[in-house]
Amino acid sequence: MVHVLDVAARAAIDRYLELIGQALGGACAGIYLTGSAALGDWLPGRSDPDFRTVTNRSLDEADLDALAALHEQYLRCGIRSRDDTGYMRRVDPGYQRLQPRW
Repeated sequence: MVHVLDVAARAAIDRYLELIGQALGGACAGIYLTGSAALGDWLPGRSDPDFRTVTNRSLDEADLDALAALHEQYLRCGIRSRDDTGYMRRVDPGYQRLQPRW
């Protein structure tokens, strides 16, 4: 099934891709479109695109400052009314599987 997004959605997605490239450069491993845009439930004029961004490394203070500025720019551009973007690291070399404690 092919989902067609409106012009505003495409503009928001394109703007995010531009800004994340400027903010993180090579630290960005991938970007996933989630929510209504990915599920075919997009409502023009009501929905906004949601992203999950995967990084190649842990983010330092400079990265976090760049992301804060990115999100301010993104919200000010008027394409979205809120920002539901999430970030995660692709691999954590220090990860240890532990038994859950309930």
